[in-house]
Amino acid sequence: MYEIVARNTGTLPLTDVRVSGSVPADCSLTKMTNGGQRYRDQVVWTVPTLKPGEAQSFRLGLKATTTGQRTVRAAAKDAR
Repeated sequence: MYEIVARNTGTLPLTDVRVSGSVPADCSLTKMTNGGQRYRDQVVWTVPTLKPGEAQSFRLGLKATTTGQRTVRAAAKDAR
């Protein structure tokens, strides 16, 4: 399981925040928290508003078909 935490460290509210987590090519998605949607090689959650100081957590589970090390990337962007 991987956990992504999106936190607004600014002083203004953020709107339409898009939080994403990558799914490596040789992995399959086994779980994701509510509201997540699969788009090609990533899972995306949309947060309507993230107030200053507020944080939200998202989780995804992956299963690899082979052994070895993988890189999972996470990003959060607002509507700006």
